[in-house]
Amino acid sequence: MEYQERVNFHAKFEPEGNYVLHGTGQCDVFERFRSYERYRESLPDTPPIMTIAFIGLYNDIRYDMFAGLINTHIHSYSENSYILPQIGVEFCRGETPGTNYEAEIADGKRDEEIRKLMLAMKTIDRPVYMRPGYGFNGEWNGYDPENYKRAFRRMKQIMQEVHCENVCLIWNYNPAAREKDYMKYYPGDEYVDWWGIDIFQTPEESAPYAYTFLEDAMRHKKPVMLGEATAYRYGTTYEGWHKWFISYFNYIKTHPVIKAACYINWDWTQYAKWSNWGDCRIESNEELLKLYHSELSAPIWLNDTDRQKAKRLLRVSW
Repeated sequence: MEYQERVNFHAKFEPEGNYVLHGTGQCDVFERFRSYERYRESLPDTPPIMTIAFIGLYNDIRYDMFAGLINTHIHSYSENSYILPQIGVEFCRGETPGTNYEAEIADGKRDEEIRKLMLAMKTIDRPVYMRPGYGFNGEWNGYDPENYKRAFRRMKQIMQEVHCENVCLIWNYNPAAREKDYMKYYPGDEYVDWWGIDIFQTPEESAPYAYTFLEDAMRHKKPVMLGEATAYRYGTTYEGWHKWFISYFNYIKTHPVIKAACYINWDWTQYAKWSNWGDCRIESNEELLKLYHSELSAPIWLNDTDRQKAKRLLRVSW
């Protein structure tokens, strides 16, 4: 199956032309960016251009240190590299219902944290893709739709007030959650740059919502990012390739609105909370890695191989 020609909506930091941004992650406090590095080392000819990190809006966070960590990471490769940060901003602590604070954001009680975060993002010399309150419909987050919309808009307002022009905002849905009505969480086209969706279950297992979301994104003229994807419960096994990875790549191939995709390259069995998700590291299976590399070698993928080309396609002049 061939990749269909991509749409072009000229959204903020959408790659111009027939391209899909190739990303991976994720960063946590224990391993920092080691999962990104292992993934990149295993794909030397098709290195990922996007890297994932996460943060919250708490007054005990040093946003300058967070930005410094990202800057150290993205500048640690060759001068021809142009790695792009993709940052999930949680509106609760660690996906724990009852700790959510989207109402406080909406009411302006966390403006100072948002301001510090956006000022820190300005120190990053390239586009930053930010997912405020990612997985907004997940019961594990417990977000109220009206407060979530107001919180998203508040972040956009503060971002504009501090002239943080290198950040684009992604509205990120999870089709595996119980709540399927994503549009009741929608802040509005004027506040959203991209739409995003997470793929843990296969698209078929999440049907029809994994598909209607893309159809609606097309109607709203918004490019779509697969913000997080991992071979949930299959892992990087022979069965996993045939039951998850083929489905994952076909989803991208057949939907021209998808312009970025980020795979989480983790051994989930090492974390008690997700221990039944499997070992999803592509480097852990040599035969699967060959198949995976073959997919990422298609010319549609924008890999981290040419800094000037990436800047041109993203329309970055600074």
